[in-house]
Amino acid sequence: MKLNSFVARIAAVILWGLSGLGVAGIIFLIPILSSELSQQYVEYRGDFVALVVVLSFLAGCIVSVLVVVSLLLTKVAQGNLIRESSRAQVSALSISFVVLASSIIILFVWLSSQNTMPPGLVLILFGGVALSIAAALVTRSLSSVLVEAISNSEELEGVI
Repeated sequence: MKLNSFVARIAAVILWGLSGLGVAGIIFLIPILSSELSQQYVEYRGDFVALVVVLSFLAGCIVSVLVVVSLLLTKVAQGNLIRESSRAQVSALSISFVVLASSIIILFVWLSSQNTMPPGLVLILFGGVALSIAAALVTRSLSSVLVEAISNSEELEGVI
């Protein structure tokens, strides 16, 4: 087994583990945290459902990015990245980053509407939006490189 294949497999396993933790967090941790926040702070009274929805959507977006990256890493480990089926996964990754940026914006808007936005969190959320959008654009750019590589690979297979 080549070193790159081994590293890709290890990274994929780690990302699958993080995805599992994310799903467990959505199922168990977010409802508990939302309940505590809505009971402990006057600003969040009656906002249990809103807290669960906003935080679960954000966590779900992060989990979707982790899952798609692990699927792509599995293809890298197997030497199957330059295949037509990879195009859909790369597009899904790009879309996942855009949806992640949107979920961060939703959290920002919701916290601002509640007048509970800590000043330091503004910078973190804007950084998250910028990073997500940059990742989406880079992924989109690499998608065109993948399309070209697939085309070249198919040409070579036709020649051989």
